[in-house]
Amino acid sequence: MSQGSVGGSTSGRLRLVQAAAVASAGVSLALVTARAIAAPPAPPPPVTPVAPQCDIRQVDWKNFAYPDYRLTKGSTPRDPQLGEGWGADLDGAHVLYADLDKNGKVEAFVPVENHTPESEALDLWVYETDAQCRPKLVFKNEPSTYAHAGTIVGDRYVFERVKDLFDQRKFRVEVGYVGGRFVEAARW
Repeated sequence: MSQGSVGGSTSGRLRLVQAAAVASAGVSLALVTARAIAAPPAPPPPVTPVAPQCDIRQVDWKNFAYPDYRLTKGSTPRDPQLGEGWGADLDGAHVLYADLDKNGKVEAFVPVENHTPESEALDLWVYETDAQCRPKLVFKNEPSTYAHAGTIVGDRYVFERVKDLFDQRKFRVEVGYVGGRFVEAARW
């Protein structure tokens, strides 16, 4: 009996060890399964980089065909038949850039001084890029006599001008985006 008892004990211990091993293996398997389920998802495949947005700042405004004239090296070619004093000029340092219409595209504010022998006028051209990255005219002011390039103030392009050659009172001209379009407002 003692052999049976020892054998029984051994066999009971063996069964207990086997049960513990199976239980332990089950727990390990359950932990491995739980870890596999709780593991973070694999990172997404690399994204192909998107082409950079069109940059209106890359346009050469000094050598550009505007609707009314073409500038070459910042000026219109001089016409000897018209004589001195006729033409248009652009100082590239005065071109300003801002997204005043808040559409995510930067606009270029291009002030071109237009000359005749009797007067000067400021043509303000506002461009942004179209879907093909070409400059697209979005606004042109009525030429402002005796005005010079302005600055961006808040959400407006602002410049001063005088009324005319005989009335030298200055007034402020603001160009801003209102009601879905660029508009000009003059203030004395």
